[in-house]
Amino acid sequence: MSADIVYLFGAGATLAEEDHPAYGPKPKTRNLDECVLTRICQNPKDKELFQRCVNKNYEYSDISGKIESIKITSLEPPKQDIELLISFLELAGAHSDAQIIRQYYARALIDCLIYDDTFLVPLLYSAILDFHKQHPERENLLGCITTNYDWLLDCAFQDVYRGVNYGSWRFANHASNPTIPPLLKLHGSYNWIRDPKSMRVISKEGVKQELADFNKFHPVWLAPGASKNYWTPPFGDIYSAAERILSNCDTLRIVGSSLSHYDLSLIHLLFKTQNAHDYDIQFIAGSTRYEKTLRRLGFYLDFDENYLTLPNYHLIHKETHGGAFLDWLDFFFKSMNVSTNYSQKISAWWENGIG
Repeated sequence: MSADIVYLFGAGATLAEEDHPAYGPKPKTRNLDECVLTRICQNPKDKELFQRCVNKNYEYSDISGKIESIKITSLEPPKQDIELLISFLELAGAHSDAQIIRQYYARALIDCLIYDDTFLVPLLYSAILDFHKQHPERENLLGCITTNYDWLLDCAFQDVYRGVNYGSWRFANHASNPTIPPLLKLHGSYNWIRDPKSMRVISKEGVKQELADFNKFHPVWLAPGASKNYWTPPFGDIYSAAERILSNCDTLRIVGSSLSHYDLSLIHLLFKTQNAHDYDIQFIAGSTRYEKTLRRLGFYLDFDENYLTLPNYHLIHKETHGGAFLDWLDFFFKSMNVSTNYSQKISAWWENGIG
C-alpha cells in the first residue's frame, strides 16, 4: 500500500525555481526580504518612495523597543525584515504606509517571476507532481499546501493535471476539480482578484495587466504582517481543507519554508494534526537550516530523522544551483529509480548546472 504524502511549500521553493540557469545570473542571497529590497533598490523612483515611507515613520521606532532590530533608517539589504516593519506600522496605526509597503512587496515579488519579459516556467514543482501522477502506487499525493502568493505551483498543476483544485467553491469563474489533489494556498494568491460581488481567478498575463494600475490591484491574500485572519472567505475553506489532508497523511514534506514566527497559525495546525494523527515530517533542507529548525521547533513537532541516514542523502547538503529543493529532488528520483523527461532535466541541472 502506497504512503499518503502532503507537501508544504514555502518561499524557498519558488526561489529555487528562479535559480534555473535559463533565467540568467542570480543574486547572492536566497533570502526573500533581500530579494524584494534588491528589486526595489534597482529602481531609483521606487527606492525614493519606499525610503520616504519608511523614514516618515521613524517616530514609531520605540514601539516595544524592538523596531531598531530592522534598522529602519537603511534600505540596503539585508537590513530589513519587511514583514516585521509592516507589523509595527500597523500597530502604530500607520495603515496607509503599511499598505504602500505591502504593494511594493507584491510588485517586487511579481517582478521576480518575469525574466526578459517572459514568465518563469516551473520545473521542480512540475517534476514532483508528475512523479506522483505517474506513480500513485508508490506514493499517493493527498495535496499541496503553500504559503506562497505566486502562481508557479498553479502553473505546475495546470501543466501536469490540466487543472487546479483550490479547495474552495467561492471563485465565480473557477470550478475546482475534486479528482485533482488540492493546491491549498493558505495566504491567498496574486492571481486571485476580489471584485465587489465575487472573487475571480485570473491568468498570470491578467496579473500583469492588473499591475498597470497598481493602486487598483486588489489580490485576495493575507498580506505580510504578524496578524493573519484565516477565517475570512475563502481562507476558512482552505485552512479546513489543509487540516483534513494533514489528518490523513503518512508523511508531510516541508520544502522551502522556515516555519518562522510569522507562521504561528500554521505551526499550530501542524502541532494539532501531528499530535492527533502521528504523521512523519520530513524537513527538506541543508544541515545548517535543518539543525536550526530542529532546535527551534523540535519541542513542538516531531521531525523524522531516519531519512537523513539513507545512502547518499548527505549529497543534498551540497545546496548548489537550485538549493536544497533541487538537491533533494535529484536524490529522490535516483533513490526511486525513476527515469522520465523531468528527472533527466533535474539531473542535468543538478550535475552540470544546465537546463
